[in-house]
Amino acid sequence: MFGDLSLRAPLGAFFRATRGNMGLLVAGAVPVLFGLAALTVDFTNGHRARSALQEAADGAALAAASELRLRSTSESSVNAAAAAYVGANMPAGAHLRGVQAATLDDRSGVRVRVSASFSSVMGGMFRDEEYVAQVEAVARLSGGTPLCALALEELQGNAVYLNRRARILAPECAVVSNSASARGIVVRDSSQLNSLMVCSAGGLVGDSDNFENEPLSDCPAIPDPLAGRPEPAAAAGGCDFAAVVQVIGVRTLSPGTYCGGIVVLPNATLTLQQGVYVMRGGPLIVMNRGSLVGEHVGFYFDGNLAIMRFEPQSRIDLSAPRAGDMAGFLFFSSRAPLGGALNLRRFVIGSNDARTLLGTIYLRDGILEVNARRPIADRSAYTVVVARRIEVTSGPDLVLNADYDSTDVPVPNGVGPREGQAFLSD
Repeated sequence: MFGDLSLRAPLGAFFRATRGNMGLLVAGAVPVLFGLAALTVDFTNGHRARSALQEAADGAALAAASELRLRSTSESSVNAAAAAYVGANMPAGAHLRGVQAATLDDRSGVRVRVSASFSSVMGGMFRDEEYVAQVEAVARLSGGTPLCALALEELQGNAVYLNRRARILAPECAVVSNSASARGIVVRDSSQLNSLMVCSAGGLVGDSDNFENEPLSDCPAIPDPLAGRPEPAAAAGGCDFAAVVQVIGVRTLSPGTYCGGIVVLPNATLTLQQGVYVMRGGPLIVMNRGSLVGEHVGFYFDGNLAIMRFEPQSRIDLSAPRAGDMAGFLFFSSRAPLGGALNLRRFVIGSNDARTLLGTIYLRDGILEVNARRPIADRSAYTVVVARRIEVTSGPDLVLNADYDSTDVPVPNGVGPREGQAFLSD
């Protein structure tokens, strides 16, 4: 009992002291806990506010860039469009501080900066300052510029590929790759892609010297603009020629279905009458020193072996039909899936004398390979290429003119002139 009495007083004193210390600890912790709570609220609100402000800036950039479709659009018009959009879409509780919009070089897009302040819980506790956010958005125009070359490949690299001093010259139109690969467009060595606009849905490989204008990456892919065009009715007919037609000397052929293809032999000249020529199960080949001439003609390629090859010393002079279901199409490959081990057909222009290729080359599941050593299509009013892949090698100039008004050959809807579309860009 004595022992119990001797411990009671010290223990009581200990617990009284502990309660006092706990009170002090709790009292000291309360402001810290409130501060942490306020900081958490500020962080959450700040994140939401910045995200909402970024959405307003993105929309303002798109709205302002869309104004650039009109040639009369001024810098003040761009600013007004951006400010109007931000003003109508400010997040709740935000106090707008400023909107700045600037047109990019060559009127290719708009950069918008927006700053705004928001109420701060921490600011309310300790000072009168508000949370300030500043965001930026860039929108560019992917359209408006006529479309003269489109690679439809979506995954693999080298969708547009130039090497060994090759050039694509498209001074008034756009060259676009749909490939999401980091190598969607590749321009190697001293090759050049000189286009009014170069756009890759993925990435690009090449130095500044390889491009006339700054190329754009992460562009929106363009769905096949010719997908709705029906295949020619002539493709449904039977064979007019069951075996390959080999052209010797000077010869003229009429439109029809050539089930073995057409081969122009050396020193031969083939003149084609106006109309549609179906290559079914066989190629179109013009051998060295052979000539192929046709005004307002279109070629439709049907089957695994329906390919095309123009050899280096051949002469080619062709323009597309003015009317009918192949109007505007010079070469059109079937959309039917290929059988066997083949997955892509290769159409080769190796001729050093193919100055006139007037019309649209549409090879949805084909590769257009240009490997000549002299200019290709430079005397054509316009040439448009839509293919799975486009390869230009060995030093030729593939010239893609866009003088649509100087010819009676129509441009198929979806390519050539088109309305500009704004998209967000980094």
